[in-house]
Amino acid sequence: MADTNIFIALAASISVAGAFCFFSQPERWELSFFVFFATICTYNFQRVIGDLSINRVFKLETRILMVLGFVGLIISAFNLGRLELTTMLVAGILSFAYAVPFIPSSRGKLSLRLLPRLKLWIIVIVWTSILAFLPGMLMSLSLTVLIVFTLQQAFFITALTLPFDIRDLKEDWPEQRTIPQVIGVRKSILLAQTLLIFSGLSSLGIFLSIDIDLKQVILHWVVLIASAIVIRKSDPNKDDLFFTILVDGLILFQGLFFLLSEHYVK
Repeated sequence: MADTNIFIALAASISVAGAFCFFSQPERWELSFFVFFATICTYNFQRVIGDLSINRVFKLETRILMVLGFVGLIISAFNLGRLELTTMLVAGILSFAYAVPFIPSSRGKLSLRLLPRLKLWIIVIVWTSILAFLPGMLMSLSLTVLIVFTLQQAFFITALTLPFDIRDLKEDWPEQRTIPQVIGVRKSILLAQTLLIFSGLSSLGIFLSIDIDLKQVILHWVVLIASAIVIRKSDPNKDDLFFTILVDGLILFQGLFFLLSEHYVK
């Protein structure tokens, strides 16, 4: 449990740094540190307080990580500006609402993830706003490039989120109307792979629009090809580590490739 917490937080923080490297801009490690601690805090809060704790046992380490993550994000928040804090606040509210029941219904109070068709899109909005929109704003990208870069990452994140909905087919309520529930596993995999193509085309569009290094585009395509292979193996019967390590690991690899390429590949 703790290992996957830290792994996902690391993937998020490295991806933020990688976004700056994609455009050959200096990394803002103060933002990456905040994202690391915020992810740990949120991830564990959802399991201690939210409805993700239902029918699952979480040890004392979950609560300890939640507190440590909160302390870390408070300390690192002093190094951030208004734009960063505002964006992270909105993302944080959505993340808490994703798993904390507060909406009245005939089945009791529901969190956002239990509402029809919302589960995937809340995740995509939160991750994309942190990994693409916020870094793009901080780099003062033109509106066109900002939109294309945000779409590039939105396509990528959506493609990687679909396997998790496939994993949850046995647990999700029929009323949630997730994409795999509506169109089935096979078509969901095909949709995810199609989104990866759009993400790759977005990278090419950015390259043709402004002066970015071609190696970053090529590395992004490598990650997308690897993603397509992994997503093809998605199945509701796969072990949970397949999703939390291998699928989420693709987000880490994308950021890591951009980071290492910027500094070590000439």
